[in-house]
Amino acid sequence: MDAYHKKAAVVLERIIASNPDNYVIALPPSGFREVFWKKIQIVNPVTIVLADRAKNILKRIEFFDQNSKLLDKRELTESEREHYLREISLDIEYFARFYSKANYRIKVAGREVDYVVRNIREILGL
Repeated sequence: MDAYHKKAAVVLERIIASNPDNYVIALPPSGFREVFWKKIQIVNPVTIVLADRAKNILKRIEFFDQNSKLLDKRELTESEREHYLREISLDIEYFARFYSKANYRIKVAGREVDYVVRNIREILGL
């Protein structure tokens, strides 16, 4: 995964360099890791963490093939559900240490996208 992140960081750097004005870049939690964080810090960004519980994230889970093509939605077995809940919980715990770098933290709490967007706009005074 490290090679992937290094390649993605080059793309991120190009996006930043070619967009001098206001813009939004959505990154996964790994965006706070060093390889991305160094690129982002060039422009002194406003950063926001969208936090949610594992059970809510699992409700939104989608699967992709090796070429990033979205796979058809399917019901998870109880065993799969338990596995993904455990993995998501571990990811939340692992990436939480990077979230202190963010300017803001918004608790999504399973809410709809429109609500979260309004909350972000409010915080940023937009």
